[in-house]
Amino acid sequence: MFFLSANAGVCVDAVAQHVPALPAGTPVKNDAFQDTLVKFAITMAGVVLSCVLIWGGLTIYNRFFVKTSTRRISPDDDILKTPKTIEEAVTFFIKKNKLN
Repeated sequence: MFFLSANAGVCVDAVAQHVPALPAGTPVKNDAFQDTLVKFAITMAGVVLSCVLIWGGLTIYNRFFVKTSTRRISPDDDILKTPKTIEEAVTFFIKKNKLN
C-alpha cells in the first residue's frame, strides 16, 4: 500500500474498491506540504550530524594517529622551478621523489 500512496493517481479505481469511504464529519488531514517539510528538515539534520561526526572523527584521527612530517624542507625545494636542461630535470625528479 505504501508504493500505491506514492502514485495515488495511477490505481485510483482499484484502491477505491478496497478502501471504505470515510464517514461524514471525520477530520481529514491535508498537511502533506507540512509533513514533507518536517521529513526534509529531519533528513537535513541527519546530514549535518553525519558531517559533524565524520569531521570530528577525522580530526581526532589526524591529531593522534597520523605522524607529522619532521623532515626539514629547504626553501629551494618548495619552489617549483621549470628545469632548463635535461640534467636539471632529472636531478629535480630524483630529489622530489627521494630516489637517491
